[in-house]
Amino acid sequence: MQPHPSDTPLPLIGVAELREVLGLGDTPASTLRVLTAAGLPPNALADPRGYLGVDAVWRLFSAQIAATGDELLGLGTHPHPAGVTEVIVARCMHASSLEQAIGLFCETANLLLRDLRLSFKPRHNELLLNAVFPHQIDRRHQLWLEIACMPWHCTFCWLSGRLLPLARFVTHPSRRSAGTQLLAMFGCPVEYHGDGITLVYQRETLAGTFSPPPLVHWRQRIYDLLLEQIRGRQASLAQRDIVTYVDRALRQGVMDQAAIATSAGMSLATLRRHLARRDQDFRSMRDAVRDEHALQLLHAGHTDEAIAGRLGFSEARSFRRSFRRLHGESPATARRRIRNGAER
Repeated sequence: MQPHPSDTPLPLIGVAELREVLGLGDTPASTLRVLTAAGLPPNALADPRGYLGVDAVWRLFSAQIAATGDELLGLGTHPHPAGVTEVIVARCMHASSLEQAIGLFCETANLLLRDLRLSFKPRHNELLLNAVFPHQIDRRHQLWLEIACMPWHCTFCWLSGRLLPLARFVTHPSRRSAGTQLLAMFGCPVEYHGDGITLVYQRETLAGTFSPPPLVHWRQRIYDLLLEQIRGRQASLAQRDIVTYVDRALRQGVMDQAAIATSAGMSLATLRRHLARRDQDFRSMRDAVRDEHALQLLHAGHTDEAIAGRLGFSEARSFRRSFRRLHGESPATARRRIRNGAER
């Protein structure tokens, strides 16, 4: 069943990245066939700097999966036919709790999607779902994982009967500079380390009664839940000052200006104008938040490399330059001063 088109297209992912993960390349004929099957205009993917809304992305993925006969869109060693994910979800419905259901989701996915490797493990008071292509990981594989985790998360929300908050979203270090809303969409901190993607839940958020709804409504309901979460973020923005919104996104670990603008439903130029009207600019706000976090991490004893990764710098050297520009001393000097002060 096709989801109903949204009344207002909501930005979700950049056109350039979408073309890449769909495997469309630069072939006009194949692109036109997919656009036609998805019911989209021929120029929908023409602007590589543009973004497409959730409804358009949903239809494009459905059309390309139908065209390729493969839910992994050619990223695996052999095709995984359409409908595999629904079989995985059906298996989850036999669980006695949401935590067990997510565990079954991973176990069944490992059996049916053999080119993927999913794990679901406890760590302290958290539960971590990690997904990775164990035999190959490049930009396109990483993009597929970041997109796939959205319907997965919405499936867990559907199974539980409520919107589940994510504690953190973890993706590959190569995605630090990504200009996609996916990194900002769930309103949780984003970290850049490890392989593949990881959804981190507080264990207590998965507790409660477990009574899955009928499977026949699954596809439509997870689409509705996806829209509900994005609209909730936009409604939250409408009730707050844009400076507060940007500051909150930065403190959640989203350091890319384009990602924040898109998550707010506006262009990069519009975001800059809104900030300028309030005597703010993005770089100064980002530097202030990074500096605050850097000092906290220095006090906690983290290395320059670890701090750079946590704060979205491309490398430790970039972090050191930024720190020296703001403080007039290197992180190593600041670390010794902190240590000497603690010893007194």
